[in-house]
Amino acid sequence: NINYWPERSSILKRLSRYAITCGDVSSQYHLYQEYCDISSYTHTAKRMGKIYAAIVGEDEEAIPPFFYVSDEEVQREAAETLKKIHQEDFVVYLNSKARDKDRCLSDDQTCSIVNKLKGLHKIKIILFSKVEFNDSDVINMPNVDFSTAAKIIHRANAIVSPDTSIVHLGSAFNIPTFAIFCGNDRDYFPQYPMKEVWGPLAENSFIFSCDKPHTFDYAVPLDKVTPISDINPEMLSEVVKEFVQGLIKKESHKDSLCNINGCS
Repeated sequence: NINYWPERSSILKRLSRYAITCGDVSSQYHLYQEYCDISSYTHTAKRMGKIYAAIVGEDEEAIPPFFYVSDEEVQREAAETLKKIHQEDFVVYLNSKARDKDRCLSDDQTCSIVNKLKGLHKIKIILFSKVEFNDSDVINMPNVDFSTAAKIIHRANAIVSPDTSIVHLGSAFNIPTFAIFCGNDRDYFPQYPMKEVWGPLAENSFIFSCDKPHTFDYAVPLDKVTPISDINPEMLSEVVKEFVQGLIKKESHKDSLCNINGCS
């Protein structure tokens, strides 16, 4: 809205182009020719669609996340990690990290989720976390660049992650994603919870949050944001396990139908 306003306004004053703003506060300054009101749209994909339509004059259409992965050129780190995965393995990418401390999984939560999933049949867990496991079914992912990580994630059958960029990679690749959101976390427009604005768009995805909708009858939330680390590890890991088990059953059902129908 008006972040870095002194720097932005000095540039805008010199700008000889048509300027559009989506900020309701910045729209009050006479430095823009148009205000694109995105406040009536919940999910960011629809907001992006409205902005695009305002610029190019086309019909509004939601714009989901996009990331291109080339199969021809896989970085060395991705190739080494993927080498440990067999074709029949069900691969879960588990991310415990996020930029904000409130959005990170605790070590206890991470360990609990890994231990719950390890017992499932033919499963491989690719773990991006400061916690490391010495287990043949757990691949501790090295610190790699985002592009390499995307190539690794592209092979996953499911993603488990807090609210961060990994959730949007899941949407881009249409990988079922278990997305974990802070409780009582509001969007730029306070009538919307973050889980509704940034939730995964991939099929068969699931949103987990300890939000309290009844506390948002006012413009400013009455409750503080509840960090993800406050969620009971045992409860969270049990729900993750049920989510993954459901996906494995769907995969098995799909495979059995292919066998019956003679699919190749």
